[in-house]
Amino acid sequence: MKKALIILVLLVANIAAFSTNYYVRKDGNSTNAGTSNTASGAWSDIGTSISKIAPGDTLFIADGTWVCGSLNYTTLKNGTNTNRYVIKAINKWGAKIQSTGGNDALNFMSCKGITVDGLEIFYPAGVKQGKSILVLDDGDWITVRNCKAYGAPLGGIGGNSDHYILENNVIYDCCWQDWNVVQNTSGINLYGTTEKSAGTIPGTTYGVIIRNNIIYHCWGEPYGGHGPTDGNGIIIDDWNKTQGEGTPQYKKGVLIENNLIYNCGGSGVSVYDSDNAMIRNNTFYYNQWKKDQYADGKACGDIDVTCETGKGNNNKIYNNISIKNPSLSSVGIRLIGETNWVAEYNVVSSSNSKLSATNIMTSNVNFVNSSIDPIVADFH
Repeated sequence: MKKALIILVLLVANIAAFSTNYYVRKDGNSTNAGTSNTASGAWSDIGTSISKIAPGDTLFIADGTWVCGSLNYTTLKNGTNTNRYVIKAINKWGAKIQSTGGNDALNFMSCKGITVDGLEIFYPAGVKQGKSILVLDDGDWITVRNCKAYGAPLGGIGGNSDHYILENNVIYDCCWQDWNVVQNTSGINLYGTTEKSAGTIPGTTYGVIIRNNIIYHCWGEPYGGHGPTDGNGIIIDDWNKTQGEGTPQYKKGVLIENNLIYNCGGSGVSVYDSDNAMIRNNTFYYNQWKKDQYADGKACGDIDVTCETGKGNNNKIYNNISIKNPSLSSVGIRLIGETNWVAEYNVVSSSNSKLSATNIMTSNVNFVNSSIDPIVADFH
């Protein structure tokens, strides 16, 4: 037993020895070692600094506004769930990445084992192209937490990563430049998710988790003579691969919980042609205002599960609050084409579905201060 314990201690020590903290700051230098948070020790460029770290390393980004073009990475492929590349603001939202537009602000393409923590990423006024503020596309074991993302013309956080966790983020003022039908996006936009490795997120039965996020004022614009299709707070889009995204279908499911979504132009949460979504304990308030302006968008729901026959199964809706603007014609919960669905214990102001008696139909919810103004809104 003692011998086994000694070997275990040596193994842990050996892993730790290969994990390094690096630092990047405005007054650093690219020729420095990068290993201390000082002007003489830190690196000076975010783009090259991220490309230098190895699994297990943490890159700490100092306060300041970092003006960048598109930060695209394709080589960070060797991380795992327990041995990650970590990119972290020293102070939450102190490290501000300002995108100059033209493409995604921060894009990890087919990467594996990455955590992004505490960054503020934004597009300034006047930038008219940039698909997303954070895009993590076709990866595995990706986590984005504690970030603020705003101003992106074409969306907030997106991608199709397996083992994907999005938590404690604030996303707003996005999706206002729908210049192409293919680019319709939402605050969180997960399209055609693909299984990259076996198993679910440890401790859960899900492959994707979206929790504790605040999303507001993401709306979408019309194109091609009709209203916007998206501008949702969150969309789970075609995980059953009905639109030519390849195979296999993604069956691990998604947990969407404890999110606050208000004043978005589309649905609070939209699930299209996807299975095994658990939508619980979320609050939705006064969404769908943009879609409601167009005849082809008025029927959408604040919680909107719309599936072609046989292409949506086992989606569950529990314990949500959905309060619609009474001046709009859209509804609180809409379920179309779904099989084996459950919607119970929700508080909704309207619905077009035959909900069970466990749901409460009312608009009299005692929020502290319900408002679409983020400065005064308090949804406790």
